[in-house]
Amino acid sequence: MTALRILVLDDEPAICHLVRDSFARYGAEVVCTEEAEEALAMLEYRRFEAFVVDLRLSSPYRLEGLDLIAEARYRSPELRIVVHTGAADEALHADCRRSGADAVVLKSEPIACLRAAVLARPVAEESGRVAS
Repeated sequence: MTALRILVLDDEPAICHLVRDSFARYGAEVVCTEEAEEALAMLEYRRFEAFVVDLRLSSPYRLEGLDLIAEARYRSPELRIVVHTGAADEALHADCRRSGADAVVLKSEPIACLRAAVLARPVAEESGRVAS
């Protein structure tokens, strides 16, 4: 069985290290980037099972937020997309789901919540939806 491959997009190196270390303990291969455009290129040319994405990035030339989620969903329809954000805005979380995110996890929550969201399995295939 191959390792779970996860792409993490976050402009905070400490968050990237935390996520990488947390998932590596369970045998996952984690690739981190701080650039949205690089993440989208990786989704185009490499296979990942999950994409953990921050909504607010600080680079000057970037895709951001809901557009990034929608583009990732378009490029990789089967990809599990989990938004990892500091924004505790329920309306924004609903927008994330409408744009294609499977789950939203606050950065203030324990890392175990992020792991659970990434590892969640799809609900019955006939429903056509993914559990969050």
